Amino acid sequence: MKIQGSRILLLLLVVVGLFMNSVCRAEEPTERIRAMLEEIMTIQTDPALEGSEHREERKSAIKKIIGSNIDFDAMAQLALGPHWASLSAAQRSEFKKIFQDLFQDSYSRLVLNFIKREKVLYPKEELHKGEAVVMTVIVRANDEITVDYSLSLSGNRWLVDDVKVDGVSIAGNYRNAFDRVIKKESFSALLERMKTQQKALDKSSDE
Repeated sequence: MKIQGSRILLLLLVVVGLFMNSVCRAEEPTERIRAMLEEIMTIQTDPALEGSEHREERKSAIKKIIGSNIDFDAMAQLALGPHWASLSAAQRSEFKKIFQDLFQDSYSRLVLNFIKREKVLYPKEELHKGEAVVMTVIVRANDEITVDYSLSLSGNRWLVDDVKVDGVSIAGNYRNAFDRVIKKESFSALLERMKTQQKALDKSSDE
């Protein structure tokens, strides 16, 4: 009886271990990006959302998808570069909130204008200590666009912290623009410019 009991206990431990591993194991980075793009293209090609009268509805749905797949904390730090270290907790919090609003809006506009039901290839994935790069190619009739997604592991989820379009980093572009304003003027001046842009977006969405 002792031997049988030990075997049952061992079997239970193996089953529980396999179950916990399947629950806790992070989704593969490429599958994460594939699922995100499929969601976006489904919205873009939904017959119920066709036409300019549904543009804001499509944009709102796409913004939610983007928001759930991007690590805005990491992207905000990348966008500010070395200036991040000198900010107070309150300044960081305010910057992250405004940056997220502006990024989601601009990236949603980009998606609305350029991604429909495209053929997307996934030629390569690179993994290294909790970080990954998923390389994709958007194939069109007369063009191919390379889009590389940088991801970091957050808990058991892969989240995007930068996007490179034809080799040009979005976070890098922000960093260069923000750095020029901060050095020429100040961080406060940058924040005021971002707030002005945020207010303009809020006003246009209300019209």
